[in-house]
Amino acid sequence: MLRSLVGSEMCIRDRHELLRDLRVLGIKAFLSPLPAAAGFSAVTPAEIGRVASEIEQSSLPILVHCELMRASEIDRLLARAAEGDPRDFQNFVGTRPTEFERSAIQALIEILAEYPGIRAHIVHLSDAGSLEPIRKAKAAMPGRLTVETCPHYLRYAADKIPRGETRLKSFPPIRGSSNREMLWAGLQDGTI
Repeated sequence: MLRSLVGSEMCIRDRHELLRDLRVLGIKAFLSPLPAAAGFSAVTPAEIGRVASEIEQSSLPILVHCELMRASEIDRLLARAAEGDPRDFQNFVGTRPTEFERSAIQALIEILAEYPGIRAHIVHLSDAGSLEPIRKAKAAMPGRLTVETCPHYLRYAADKIPRGETRLKSFPPIRGSSNREMLWAGLQDGTI
């Protein structure tokens, strides 16, 4: 069972029971704003910090969808994308810049540094530019940080996706060819 660490409602109502439930294998956190239809909300690094000591005591890993941005940033980027060609995959990629992923990963690394009993797992890594800080964090905190990527990040490249192809839209998005090759290198050297 994988439960989501969701905003203040979970922090108040369900957290203590959740952290003791033996069926719970980890706690998932989304740092990016989510649509209301998702059924839960994103958390901030500060909210993770507020419950960090309890997460430490539970020994559960926190699994983090690493894109950190404000809703206003997304709104601005979506408005700019609406002015472009909606069938152009690069137009879509522009709505989720690598800085969102890098900021989230940096915030997660800072939380790990502050709370030495926490283990974390980065889910869906798409930005190869994040590999170096991840390598450094893994070396400084052995066994406390793991990372995975997805097959579509290793198979496809944004610059090769045909106009009008919507089946490959994901968050974070697929990046370019050179990024894909660097992800393969991170997989081969054990960073991922």
